[in-house]
Amino acid sequence: MPRKNELEKSQNKIPSLRKNIEEPKPGRKKVHTEAQEAYYAKKSEAWKTVMEEAKKSSKPKMGRPTTYTEELADYIIDKVASSAVGLKQMCIDDEMMPDQSTVNLWRWKHPEFSTRYQLAKQHQTYLMGEDCEEIAKEVEYISDQQGCSKIDPGFIASRRLIVDTKKWHAAKLAPTIFGDRRAVEQLQGENESIKAELMALKLQLAEVNKKEY
Repeated sequence: MPRKNELEKSQNKIPSLRKNIEEPKPGRKKVHTEAQEAYYAKKSEAWKTVMEEAKKSSKPKMGRPTTYTEELADYIIDKVASSAVGLKQMCIDDEMMPDQSTVNLWRWKHPEFSTRYQLAKQHQTYLMGEDCEEIAKEVEYISDQQGCSKIDPGFIASRRLIVDTKKWHAAKLAPTIFGDRRAVEQLQGENESIKAELMALKLQLAEVNKKEY
């Protein structure tokens, strides 16, 4: 009978011994290989990048300015006067610029801003002229059926269209500088005629005033 109890006790001890052997001792860290460490490091960096992009996308985007201020008006005038790009593309490229319709509305509602804007556009014509020179120099080549290289006529046609469009804008904004010679001479002749008529009217008014007094 005593032997049976000792046998049962020894059998009960076996699982606990196996458990102690299989389970790691508390406090021991699992060691990874260099490849595993590199993998976990890349995974952590990728997770941080995803979280940062998620935070950025969750931030509300600032809308275009809609309130007229002198500082914003100065910024728009300086931008127009120093670039050969049109207003529409300028507003698209620069987030600090208002929408194109907003700028056009301010030109209507604020006479001083409209005058300054017109002067900036006239100054922009010089930049358009310089831009045309650079565009005219651009050339692209293609290969014909014999494998010979030649200038691409389609590219030249597109460049010519861009240059003609810029020249048209420049002629409208500054006709006395970039306009057609005949049109300029006609305009100058009309101005001289108007000046002569105004001078004659001024003399007539002076004679009338002398008779009254």
